[in-house]
Amino acid sequence: MKKIACLFSLFFAFYCSAQTNKLIDSLERISASQTDTSLVATYNELTWQYRNVNRDKAIEYGNKALDIGLKLNYNKGVAQAYNDMGIIYYDQENFEKALEYYDKAYEIRKQQKDIKGMAALYNKIGILHQRRGNFDQALDNQQKALTLYEQIKNDIGISYSLNNIGIIHQNMGNYDEALKYQDKSIAIKEKLGDKYGLAGSYVNAGNIWLIKKNYPKTEEFYSKAEEMTRSIGDKEYLSNVLNNFGSYFLRTNQLPKALQYVKESFSLRESLQDYKGMVSCMANLGDIFTRQNQYDSAETILQKALSIADSSVGSKPELPKLYRQFSSLYEAKGDLSKALTMQRKYSELNDSLYTDDLRANFAELQTKYETTRKEKTIQQQQFELTKKNFWIAAVTCLLLVGALLAFSFYKRYQLKQEKKLQAEIMRQQDMATKAIIEAEENERSRIASDLHDGVGQMMSAAKMNLSGFESRLHFDNEKEKTLLRILLHWWMKAVKK
Repeated sequence: MKKIACLFSLFFAFYCSAQTNKLIDSLERISASQTDTSLVATYNELTWQYRNVNRDKAIEYGNKALDIGLKLNYNKGVAQAYNDMGIIYYDQENFEKALEYYDKAYEIRKQQKDIKGMAALYNKIGILHQRRGNFDQALDNQQKALTLYEQIKNDIGISYSLNNIGIIHQNMGNYDEALKYQDKSIAIKEKLGDKYGLAGSYVNAGNIWLIKKNYPKTEEFYSKAEEMTRSIGDKEYLSNVLNNFGSYFLRTNQLPKALQYVKESFSLRESLQDYKGMVSCMANLGDIFTRQNQYDSAETILQKALSIADSSVGSKPELPKLYRQFSSLYEAKGDLSKALTMQRKYSELNDSLYTDDLRANFAELQTKYETTRKEKTIQQQQFELTKKNFWIAAVTCLLLVGALLAFSFYKRYQLKQEKKLQAEIMRQQDMATKAIIEAEENERSRIASDLHDGVGQMMSAAKMNLSGFESRLHFDNEKEKTLLRILLHWWMKAVKK
């Protein structure tokens, strides 16, 4: 099954390589017809695609992207070019050049307020310092990356920063602290389904369990990592898993399995030109050959590893392991003088890597970071409390204003009702007054009518009496009689009025 998995992994790697070459050909054809910022973007992509194919070609395209991007003042493209070139120089273990390009990329992204880009660069710079054995600077940069990722709530970035901080603690021998960070990183990556990230974190957790001699946990995490890296076909991740699994089989004295895993890892790392990884594999091979009493093979492979490590800046952290392995070899051969010399070199180099000052700086940085986080947590809690109090005050004010408005509406309603009542009372009074006046008018009319009828009767009687009186009067002439009739007529008329 292991052989089948290995063949599948190699086939997958070959397939990916063919796909990469097709993509490169396509990008190069497209670039021939492009200008301005689009050409910068294509050159940046070619830089990245050539990274594991032809690094000289990758650097050539990176310089082209920089040249055009700087002329166009295309800062985004320039920052990407600096970033990618930094990674390539890092792969070549030209750490000074890599750091120079990372710093330039960081300054541009800082001007653009690209927090995610800034965090990613802190992450890369931290890994660079870790590779050189500058663990205090590595921790400082990883903590800055973590702070920025937490600021923008970028879970992937947070998980990778936690992973890297865990590795630094492991390098410093703080295994419980290292495991704590790896557990946090794994929890986030499992939630996100990040296979690449999980493969790395599973290996790191397995390494810690191996150091703590919890072998069931070690095999559990290494097995998970191997299965995942073979499925995704990433040679770099797979080589790391295989070498670490080989260390586990060495520790548990399963030498055939150890040899199988370490050899496969070395082959992958040699194809990647990963010199630090190659030295680590060769140290394990030296240990295997020593235990198998193949002392000449062990010394040959360890001498070759020492030669690579001396010429490779990035392999500096592997030197103590090599000297310790040399000491074990010479002790097994019975050459105690050489064994003691190598043990002293191991102790001296190990002490130089892990000085008291370094541990003090490391502890200070860790304390500073934890203090900053606590202060940030307190500030956040104070902010939440202030916000809560603000909302309580706001709700109280709203309720008070609502109560005042309700009271105001109630009073206005009462006034309206009182006005309506008063209006109705006045209307009723007016109606009553009108009714009284109307009744009085009717009474007057009746009295007037009765009076008129009485006067009429009196006038009729008077007229009859006058008529009778007139018939009894004797006039000297007709003129006097006419005059009396006229007077009676006007008198009757006046009385009627």
